[in-house]
Amino acid sequence: YINSPFGQIVLQDCHSGFGGYILYGFCYGNTHIYNLNTKTFKTIDAEHLQDLSSDGSKYLTIDLEQKTINLWETTTNKLLDQIKIANPEHEQFGTATFIGNDQAIAYATALGDPENEQSSIYIYDLASKTTQNFLSVNNQSCQIYSPIVHETKDFTYSCK
Repeated sequence: YINSPFGQIVLQDCHSGFGGYILYGFCYGNTHIYNLNTKTFKTIDAEHLQDLSSDGSKYLTIDLEQKTINLWETTTNKLLDQIKIANPEHEQFGTATFIGNDQAIAYATALGDPENEQSSIYIYDLASKTTQNFLSVNNQSCQIYSPIVHETKDFTYSCK
């Protein structure tokens, strides 16, 4: 399950880690979207799916090897943007979510060191293609949750 646009149910096969020190879970394989209004299913073949835009026209995936967050068009599966994570020293990243009426993306990164963890939350503006550091902490890892309201840049997060 990920943030779903109103009127839709999203079904996925997701994992939060296989053991070891894994901070960000991921989903892979087919994602099924059921529209409550039209009573129809749509399938997206998206590995490491993170979020759907509020209107369902775009989706986010992560590429663990390239250290990118990828923005895709839902209907054609066309890659629209490939966003390099802001801190390449951070080995783990995820919980990417659309914010600000889908005009920006918030995501979290972590060093991946349980003895000396460092974590950050970044906001990437889609129009200007710029990244802003929202928060950085030591000895904790941060996660991003659903935006409070898709039209604003407000979102919830926790650092533990």
